[in-house]
Amino acid sequence: LQARIDAALGENLSQQELLIQRAKMADLGEAFGMLAHQWKQPLTVSVLAADVLDNRIEELSDTKEGLRYYTATLKEQLHYMRQTVDDFQAFMRPDRRCAPFGPYGALLGVVKLYGPVLKKREIDLVITADEQARSAQVYGYQNEFMQALLNLLSNASDAIVKQRSQKGEFEGEIVLLLERRGASLVLEISDNGCGLSEAIRPRLFELFATDKGAAGNGLGLYMSRVIIERMQGEITIENQPAGAQVQIVLPVMALPAASAKEAPIL
Repeated sequence: LQARIDAALGENLSQQELLIQRAKMADLGEAFGMLAHQWKQPLTVSVLAADVLDNRIEELSDTKEGLRYYTATLKEQLHYMRQTVDDFQAFMRPDRRCAPFGPYGALLGVVKLYGPVLKKREIDLVITADEQARSAQVYGYQNEFMQALLNLLSNASDAIVKQRSQKGEFEGEIVLLLERRGASLVLEISDNGCGLSEAIRPRLFELFATDKGAAGNGLGLYMSRVIIERMQGEITIENQPAGAQVQIVLPVMALPAASAKEAPIL
């Protein structure tokens, strides 16, 4: 009986890992869209710099400073593009080892990836984190956690876009609050979008449940719950007067003070 239980638990874990990777692959289209958006401006700058350098090569041939300005511009833009590829590759790479990590740093990494989409959609992002929350560490799979955060940010963004299509233009805003509360780390993601529909609320975290129609795959919230619960945490979503609020509660690791590294202050 114990052998059958162990086998069933192993099979269930394998299925969850496959679903996590499936959800990640489903996000690839949006990821490539974000990457293309991030590359558009540096590519334009690089092409313009190359054109100017080509047209003025004779004029600048006797001016080292002039040549260095344009070559430095090209190097800077190309370095930025290479870094964005590295960031996306790191995000898409599956985690194989459960380890301590800082949720604040992971949150900043997700904002770095998804920020251009929010800017394009004209949605303001406000991040507040207290000193203890910035240095807190939890135990789990960092890339999976980042995937859950990316999905939740995407949902909040989509809700704001949907609200605009129904109610007209308004200032969209997503507020991220990270706080240390006793032995727990609490992350709240609030938006002023359309909120949860009554039809989806009873099935909110069920597999393949979605209120986005053909645009949704029903994997995001389900896998976000699986990821958070694998970290011994809890996730809830509730409507608020304007939009919806996601709350994630995670247990904080009891680390020696000397090993708790301070994350950069936003």
